[in-house]
Amino acid sequence: MLLQGGCVPVFVFDQGSRFPYDTVLDYCQLGVFVTPRRAETRLSEVLDALERLTPAQVEAKRVALRRARHRFVFRNDSSFAHPSAAEHTYEQVCAALRGPASTLKRAWRMDQCEL
Repeated sequence: MLLQGGCVPVFVFDQGSRFPYDTVLDYCQLGVFVTPRRAETRLSEVLDALERLTPAQVEAKRVALRRARHRFVFRNDSSFAHPSAAEHTYEQVCAALRGPASTLKRAWRMDQCEL
């Protein structure tokens, strides 16, 4: 995850989409969401909304992304004490096997972070 120039991830997804580790990561803290329809038909509004993000909001998302980075990067020297994506993936698979899917609720709601 390379963040340069104050970039904020914009996720273009439908309400029913699932994300890696979405039961433990609050994606609203990591970026913003736009529905595919809005991205296709009202892109100028989306760009205007992005420009209205305050420097504090952008920095908060950058900090959250740096904290979550280890969940998306595979490293050869990782361990459960210093995990990378492999250990977090195992953790999610084990959680799914332990309980019904209904116990794997998202840690956030997409409509709370739409532009």
